Amino acid sequence: DFSSLAIISLLHVWQFGATMVIFLAALKGVPKSLSEAALVDGAKRSRIFFSITLPYISPVIFFNLMTNMVTAFQEFNSAFMVTNGGPGKATTLMSLLIYNNAFKFLKMGYSSALSVILFLAIVTVTLILFATSRRWVNYQD
Repeated sequence: DFSSLAIISLLHVWQFGATMVIFLAALKGVPKSLSEAALVDGAKRSRIFFSITLPYISPVIFFNLMTNMVTAFQEFNSAFMVTNGGPGKATTLMSLLIYNNAFKFLKMGYSSALSVILFLAIVTVTLILFATSRRWVNYQD
């Protein structure tokens, strides 16, 4: 059921506070002199955001994307506490599937294999993010 998965997603939007604090710190670190110089040169606010602010905070965007992606793959608590994988199997996330096979059905080998698959999925997505980060992450030296 889509609505139960939406509820779990809303729980995570509610827990977005730490990520927002990191974004706020990054935005505070953008030098105002760059924006002021662009305004003097006639740049519009949207151009300043996409040409100055966004590239300047791109390492923080990369960090938040990476940490939240790994956290999303490993999500267990909300699916277990709110729906316990239901209705049907709509919210049976990979970590909940691993838990159920290991501790409900005592299939330790199967849950270990699922854990390896989860690990490989996380590594694959992480490597893809690192490979593509060369194109869109700008480090200020």
